[in-house]
Amino acid sequence: MSTQVLAAFLLLSVFHACSQKVHDEDEYDDVTVNQMLAPKAHETDATQILNNLLKEYDKKLRPDIGSEF
Repeated sequence: MSTQVLAAFLLLSVFHACSQKVHDEDEYDDVTVNQMLAPKAHETDATQILNNLLKEYDKKLRPDIGSEF
């Protein structure tokens, strides 16, 4: 009888440890997804800065291309 109780306790403790590990991995995955879906203001700011710097770049570099006669 005591060996059956010991075996059941061991089995339940293994299942409990496995369920905690899976739960921890799920929480980490949610954080990663939330970070990927979050808007990144610094990237959009950098894009706007580059767009403003390069707005008239072609006209300054090659003024004869794109001008109407």
